[in-house]
Amino acid sequence: AGGVGVTPFRSMLRDARSRNLVISATLLHVAREEYLYTEELKGLTDEYLTIRRPLLVETLASVAFAHPDAHYYIAGSANFVETVASELSNRGVSKVESDEFKGLIEE
Repeated sequence: AGGVGVTPFRSMLRDARSRNLVISATLLHVAREEYLYTEELKGLTDEYLTIRRPLLVETLASVAFAHPDAHYYIAGSANFVETVASELSNRGVSKVESDEFKGLIEE
């Protein structure tokens, strides 16, 4: 999740919990300043990672190595989505869906 792109993840995770779905979820949240919903998301995921943009490629490599067959969902700015999708593809990850989530900023 890139910045406010974490919002759809929060909704999906809350829905899974309310329906008692058993899922394994690792959430990688990349932000410049603050991480929205941190405490709530820690309780909804198996692993919640908060990083700054300079650590994105390195952290994605680690997550992709640990979970190569997982289903990945990317939400954030167009540039963020493109970068993450490319990095995952470079690491052989094929189950990827994405959504540009612009938040309050119009491009």
